[in-house]
Amino acid sequence: MIILRRPTKGNEAEAMAFKQEFIQNGETTINGSELLDHIDSYDEWLKSVTDNASAETVNPAWVVTDTYFAFDADDRIVGIIDLRHTLNDFLKDFGNCGYSVRPSQRRKGYATQMLKMILGRAAEVGMDRLQLSVERSNAASVKTITKNGGKYERSFTFEGEEADVYFIDLKKQKKSGAVLYVHGRGGSAKGAEHYKPLFPDMDVIGLDYQTDTPWETNQEIEAAVTELKGQYDHVILIASSIGAYYSMHADIGKSIDHAYFISPIVDMEKLIADMMSWANVTEEDLKREKTIQTEFGEELSWEYLTYVREHPIHWTTPTDILYGSTDNLQTYETMQAFATKTGSTLTVMQDGEHWFHTEEQMQFLDAWITK
Repeated sequence: MIILRRPTKGNEAEAMAFKQEFIQNGETTINGSELLDHIDSYDEWLKSVTDNASAETVNPAWVVTDTYFAFDADDRIVGIIDLRHTLNDFLKDFGNCGYSVRPSQRRKGYATQMLKMILGRAAEVGMDRLQLSVERSNAASVKTITKNGGKYERSFTFEGEEADVYFIDLKKQKKSGAVLYVHGRGGSAKGAEHYKPLFPDMDVIGLDYQTDTPWETNQEIEAAVTELKGQYDHVILIASSIGAYYSMHADIGKSIDHAYFISPIVDMEKLIADMMSWANVTEEDLKREKTIQTEFGEELSWEYLTYVREHPIHWTTPTDILYGSTDNLQTYETMQAFATKTGSTLTVMQDGEHWFHTEEQMQFLDAWITK
């Protein structure tokens, strides 16, 4: 399986090796690369594709374009693909999308997978159809397009070569499943964007919950899952930190097929006890004061603690858990005990943190969730 990621500075060495393989194979053009084949400086190319991905910074002579590298299970670049949101006069024959597969990685179905993944992105940005052009002699690319629903529309000649134009009707790209993303504290529904390339055959929706207690937020999550279940055959949950804790207090177990928890809070009572210790607050203090604001920015609440004690977690949904070995909120022993109790699968990233955010951590997360 492959995943699509936008280029970053950290991809430079691998990207240049990818480019060099085409050169060594006698190929001077890398379709879908947004001129990676013509620009010597990776930094210059990276700035160009980054700028062109936004309507605010796109080159006036070009169109808004998403560019993605395709990575295999070994985190090696095996292909590149772009998506042009609109067509200008220059692109009216060439279409919305170009792609290339690394010479040594061809005939493995990667092009078909990349194009299938980009169709979801095209639908997300409001496109009704995707236009592609292909040299008539390129039988492999024609096969890739038709496998993804491409229909022949017309032909044209470019530099003496006969080429055919195909289109894919995006309105027919129905998805049977949805992924609901529930963020942790400090996050937002925008975090769902990261997971869209990882689930190309499903709609990925982020929930921006408006409350912040397990007895209120759980209702928001229940409502979101109920709505999705009415529209899709399958629903998957991705939840992070306290978002996972809130989700486990929602009555959604029978409505979701699988859950992925990233640094979940699985023992809230212990976490509250730890915070009380850090703040030098006794249980008697908290019971008397009802709420106490700590110096490290957290509010301790007697009502919250009481609720946690009276509502233990009962979770039976098939679940995969990702945990960082340096997580400062939940110990490994706590996580392991929860995984054993619930029959969940636990994966530990050495030196991973509670908040997965660095490039290395996100690559580990991507590999874990797509395994």
